[in-house]
Amino acid sequence: MLRFTRAVIAPSAGLARQDVQTIAETIGPDFRDIDRGLLERAIERFKKQDTLGAWTLCSSPGLIPAGNLQTGGLHQKTHVRRPRDTAIAERAVQEVSGG
Repeated sequence: MLRFTRAVIAPSAGLARQDVQTIAETIGPDFRDIDRGLLERAIERFKKQDTLGAWTLCSSPGLIPAGNLQTGGLHQKTHVRRPRDTAIAERAVQEVSGG
């Protein structure tokens, strides 16, 4: 499970270290309907905010927002409580970020 989690996290962390143009070129095919200049400005904004490639864990253990899967919407007042162990995710984030 740790290897799988690292495999999911590592590509975005590595991509975030690239320059704006390289990121835009890499993800551009997935955003064909967005103007390249707009895409680059959005990437630059995420880089300045230090949120591009960032992985965080929910600070409220067991509180997970429940989404409406049919519409892709998120019901802000609906939450599901379930116990969870975040140790593997925490370790993977730490290893990938070099911490």
